Amino acid sequence: MEEAGIKGFVVESWYGLMAPAGTPDAIIARLHKETLAALAKPQLRENFRLQGADVETTSPAEFTMRIKSESARWAEIIRKSGAHLD
Repeated sequence: MEEAGIKGFVVESWYGLMAPAGTPDAIIARLHKETLAALAKPQLRENFRLQGADVETTSPAEFTMRIKSESARWAEIIRKSGAHLD
């Protein structure tokens, strides 16, 4: 993108586990705990690595902030680009 004159443009693919809005905190905590346990297993990490993915974990609050940040970032990019749905 820098060759096209756009400095600092970064695009990353990421995945996350989500639950419906309003899911009780205790359920979110349990899902987070069990997900961390699964992602700690060497074979699962290796499977992700073989697919070109790095395993990165965060807290549910940090993940919520990432979603909000990415949504705001891409909304601004779309607005500035003038892109729209037909």
